[in-house]
Amino acid sequence: MKHVSDNPSETADTIRRDIYVDNILTSVNTEDDARKFFHESRKLLSDAGVNLRSWASNSTVLQETAKTEAVIDQDLETKILGMRWDPEQDILTFAKKISNTESRFISKREILRQSSSIFDPLGLLGPVTIRAKLLMQQLWKQKLSWDEILPEHIHSEWIDMSRDIQSALGEIKLPRHFFNESTQNHPFTLHVFVDASEKAYGACVYIYNGENATLIIAKNRVAPLKNITLPRLELMAAVIGARLANNVQQSICIDFDSVTYWSDSQVVLHWLSSSKSLNKFVEKRKSEILKLTAPHLWKYVPTDTNPADLQTRGLSAEQLKTSALWWHGPKWLNNKDQWPVWEPQNRTVLLEVDTDVDEILTSASVNATGIHRIVDITRFNTLHTLLRVSAYVLRFISNCKIHEENIRTILSEIETVINDRPLTYVSSEIQDLQPLTPSHLLYGRMKTAPSVSVSQENTNITHTEANKQLERKELVLQHFLKRWRMEYLTGLREFHKFSGKNDTKIKVGDIVQVYENMPRTKWKLAMIDELITGNDGLVRAAKIHTASNKITTRPVTKLYPLELP
Repeated sequence: MKHVSDNPSETADTIRRDIYVDNILTSVNTEDDARKFFHESRKLLSDAGVNLRSWASNSTVLQETAKTEAVIDQDLETKILGMRWDPEQDILTFAKKISNTESRFISKREILRQSSSIFDPLGLLGPVTIRAKLLMQQLWKQKLSWDEILPEHIHSEWIDMSRDIQSALGEIKLPRHFFNESTQNHPFTLHVFVDASEKAYGACVYIYNGENATLIIAKNRVAPLKNITLPRLELMAAVIGARLANNVQQSICIDFDSVTYWSDSQVVLHWLSSSKSLNKFVEKRKSEILKLTAPHLWKYVPTDTNPADLQTRGLSAEQLKTSALWWHGPKWLNNKDQWPVWEPQNRTVLLEVDTDVDEILTSASVNATGIHRIVDITRFNTLHTLLRVSAYVLRFISNCKIHEENIRTILSEIETVINDRPLTYVSSEIQDLQPLTPSHLLYGRMKTAPSVSVSQENTNITHTEANKQLERKELVLQHFLKRWRMEYLTGLREFHKFSGKNDTKIKVGDIVQVYENMPRTKWKLAMIDELITGNDGLVRAAKIHTASNKITTRPVTKLYPLELP
């Protein structure tokens, strides 16, 4: 290749771009261009001592020229990156490699071997082959060993599936060219469709010439074994779509007039157009997508006209062969006035509940075109029933959001109680006693406990509902405070409550908190001046003085030591 690089020309550029190992796969627009490339490429490589031979072409003129120079390919079909090309008919077919489907014994190893032999570099058979990938994942879930004989029902399923794949490999034939007629005067556009199901996700790319669309490339993957929410799988599909479109634009020598991306996930469209900060999983993938695309290029497509949906759920070979949606995309591509429209500002809010409270995300909506993602409308016989069920669903969603606010309020109050507990004192002077609390370390001061309040986000809440929310919050908070008093505070004084029975005693000069019938944050600090013992010789009380020099006597059960001396 150094010789080619040292002799720059249009032909040299073509060779560098279209060479793969020891094969050059390229195309030109005219017979004259074909003859020119034939002679110039042979001379260029001949000067480097390389004989460029085994020429195959759908051009009869070039075939005769190659015969004359004895470099014609003698095979009726030419192998092209694992596929087969018939130059006479100018069609592409797939290699038939699945065998031994009627074997009496089938193992996980055998299914992997046979399914891996399917070579479909452009992913054009994705709706059929995804079924084999899903079966392999099922076998992994069942933790079967490599050479264990599979159960009869899985064996039968694989036999039927392999026959169907074999049918697709043998019967599906594709024209090598994108369009039947010359479309050099038409602007070309690219359309990328993405989709996901609970089982798989992927994307497919179409080239459009103003009149017709043709599938260029597709890619799918099975969903991870780890449970991932459907919106996140849809986002992962969008990543694949963005990558595929970028690769197509770099690989095909076509100046596309525009690129449009289509998704039936309104959650994903919301994420891509949102300026708010999202969780790490979403932000990472959103960042990659927006490096390759832009938010305004993403549009909404209904599921029933999304071709990417076909390769996430699977089709039979017969269904794939006759699927106009898969091979040519939705019909409405021909008429821009019929393109689906998504208006996020007019949508109701739907919540994706994640494992973290902080990752409850507002997303896209439940509307006339998207309600089927939550409610299966085919299960209801009357409109009245459907509307009633939909109302229950929306009410549940709304309640979840209110419940989230309640939890946040309660956690905030508990945080204040815990962080305002005294750890130790700052000064040794009784007149300047100030407790050092975790809040001082976090915020530089003690936090004032917030009052219990009802969220103001929902302005339509009734007085009765507001009272119920307040009662629930108070109940949870009072339960926490009761345990705080009975378990934590009691534990602090355990070491001196029975001080006469062990070696640990409170001492003169110790700083303690003095119990009062009020929140602990308002208890005063005091210094022990004198210990008072009972007739039994045990310490029962102590004389103390506070910052105001007020001297009082308190039982030791009302004196609470600090966590740190």
